[in-house]
Amino acid sequence: MLVHRGFVAGLLALGTAVASGMSAAPVWSEPGLLDPVYVFYPRGSCREERIELEIWDREAEQWGRHPRHPEVPVESCQLEDAGVLLQELRWRCIETRPVDVPATWVVGLDVFNPRVMERCAVDAPVAQGGLEIEITSPVPGTIVRGDVPRTALEGSVHIGGAKGARYDLVIALDVSQDTGPRQGTPDVFTAEVDAARSLIDQLRHRLGAVRIGIVTFPNLRMARNDPGGTGARREIALTDDPYALDRAIRAIRARGPGSFQSFSSGFPFAVAELLGENAGSGARDDARKVLVLAADGRSDVPFGPGAGELPRFVAKTRAAAEKAAAADVEMHFFALAGIAGDAPAFAQEAGASFRRVPEPRLGTTFLRLVSLPYVSDVKVTDLRTGKPLADLRLEADGAFRATLPVERGANRVLVEAVGSEGQRGQREVVVDFDDSLIQEALLAAERERIRKIRELQGRVEITPEESELRRP
Repeated sequence: MLVHRGFVAGLLALGTAVASGMSAAPVWSEPGLLDPVYVFYPRGSCREERIELEIWDREAEQWGRHPRHPEVPVESCQLEDAGVLLQELRWRCIETRPVDVPATWVVGLDVFNPRVMERCAVDAPVAQGGLEIEITSPVPGTIVRGDVPRTALEGSVHIGGAKGARYDLVIALDVSQDTGPRQGTPDVFTAEVDAARSLIDQLRHRLGAVRIGIVTFPNLRMARNDPGGTGARREIALTDDPYALDRAIRAIRARGPGSFQSFSSGFPFAVAELLGENAGSGARDDARKVLVLAADGRSDVPFGPGAGELPRFVAKTRAAAEKAAAADVEMHFFALAGIAGDAPAFAQEAGASFRRVPEPRLGTTFLRLVSLPYVSDVKVTDLRTGKPLADLRLEADGAFRATLPVERGANRVLVEAVGSEGQRGQREVVVDFDDSLIQEALLAAERERIRKIRELQGRVEITPEESELRRP
């Protein structure tokens, strides 16, 4: 059974086409897809890992090989064109071992299966949380006293419950031999490296506040059967040097994939890099920690159905996930081009995001879906006058300071913040001002003025003669 997943409009269009029996002009001769939607191709009763596809030729009125992907992995999402009707695609198992009864063709699409529709979802951005505004001065609920009619309003904007825009980001890449191109399989290795470079380019203008490190697994020692191998390799420590990052990417590409999957060692190594447990990692105590990990999703480990059946794998990955969660590490896992089902238990327990990247998406910069948000703007409006405060300074870490003109009693202001991802937050603040010091200063100044007048008058002697002279 084929299960179709796409935009709702595309689904409705396909359903309408089937119901009415309408036909559309052939689209496969076009250079691109006119209305791309995802189709999920299941395993069904297949014993092998691939299926073959055919499409109905309307002019010849016969089935023919699919022109774009005549063979695809089972349990994979593929881009099709909504102009092709549901009954115009069919598939069957590819049998490499002798069988008594040849595989039969399966025709038809179950369009509205919610479980499988979710399997092909890859375009939603990773949620980062809303904005929270904290006022640090004056302390809410206290009365401000001052000898001038103004005070400093200070605070900070938190994103997703965390403060600051300084990030330590570790990118962990699966470079095992299974990621390399093989006959009939995609080149996961190249896709990973391209996506990592794209993410680095996206963050290049923020390097400084952002540091990036790269880890690969397995390492070369493990490939040489060295029992001391960790299963991971530091390609570059956390750095803000774009040229050093470029060199690291080129070195990974030149070396290529090799050895066996070592996720249960690579994942803990990447966590240790972020937490500064590996000597020379470059981790900062005051930076927010983010781990982005991409691995082959075509095998049972680490993201497939067999991941939960290996006790040693489960113990190591769960321990690393618990350590990362306790340290507030934000984790994003990408299962590439494969059979991954639901998020593995260790990812769910750690609160990590888990995303499947279907084979057609490997050509995209899928790691760009992860962002490191920051506060892009803060505005403070005096609700008494309706005017924004001109004297306001916003720091890179989301802290802000404004000078607020005040008068006796409650002074109300509105603080509004905007995040780099379009998040918005606001908070109304009441500053209760006691102007007694100003009044005391005014009275003191008046007393001083009178004293000086009297002192001056005491120094001047006015005689009658002088008084007579002053008469007009």
